[in-house]
Amino acid sequence: MASDASIDVSQLTAEQQSALEQYTAVTAQDVKDAVPLLQRSQWNVQIAVSKFFDGEGPDPLAEATAAQDHGSQQAPRHENLQESFGRPSPRRSADRRSRPDPAPRIVPQPQTPTHRPPFLLALLFGPFNIGYRALSTLFRTFVYILSFLPAPLRPRAITTTVTRGWRGTMGRRMLLPRDTAARFRREFEEEYGDHENASRMPFFEGGFAQALDAAKAELKFLLVVLVSPEHDDTTAFMRDTLLADPVGAFLTDPSNNLLVWGGNVLDSEAYQVAAEYNCTKFPFSCLVCLTPREHQSPTSPP
Repeated sequence: MASDASIDVSQLTAEQQSALEQYTAVTAQDVKDAVPLLQRSQWNVQIAVSKFFDGEGPDPLAEATAAQDHGSQQAPRHENLQESFGRPSPRRSADRRSRPDPAPRIVPQPQTPTHRPPFLLALLFGPFNIGYRALSTLFRTFVYILSFLPAPLRPRAITTTVTRGWRGTMGRRMLLPRDTAARFRREFEEEYGDHENASRMPFFEGGFAQALDAAKAELKFLLVVLVSPEHDDTTAFMRDTLLADPVGAFLTDPSNNLLVWGGNVLDSEAYQVAAEYNCTKFPFSCLVCLTPREHQSPTSPP
């Protein structure tokens, strides 16, 4: 098609002749020089014009071919078996990125020991301490007796004191995980006991660490429910979502292999769980489940 002396334009196709006319009209280059440049530009007029004015850079196709030839001439890389196992494969790295975050196992920190005051201070404030304890015991006894009165006859102050356990933010003692779970269930039934599904809610009677261990041992799912009584959406979530008939039937069905653990973030253990799970909005619920081991193959035992 091309020779050193002249170029036979008749051997070009119609598209190539049209590209040649457009190119020569812009650059006014000779045909014998224009045709090789258009051939190197894959007959793209814009690329050819850019090469004419800006100068030709390295040919990408030639560079790719040279790199491929250079790679084929390199000596093969030898590695031992240990290096093969130690180098992570791209598929394994992608699987690791797509794996869910591991569920942390939260164990409540022990309560800091209380230091006894010096003997002289204890002797000085002893009468005040005894009087305070006597008045507190008398007041709690009085509130306990009046709590058996019907709600219309019960004083409002007594009603507020009785129901303050779920919403109160002061005076919550740090208990053992099992006692904390029992307190959460008791306060839950006191607050939502008028709902028919409140007493049937299968809350786990133990701490979060025990619930997580039980879910692993029994191969069950673990539903974690964290609530904050100070938030406005707590009541609506409890009554309309958690205590709804379809949800209650699903949670209480043994065939679903599900454990439910609930906590009030006013308690230390539930607060630690919320911090570990990066929970910033309440009410909060998440499902913890077992996943295959990272290096487990389809034929290896679980």
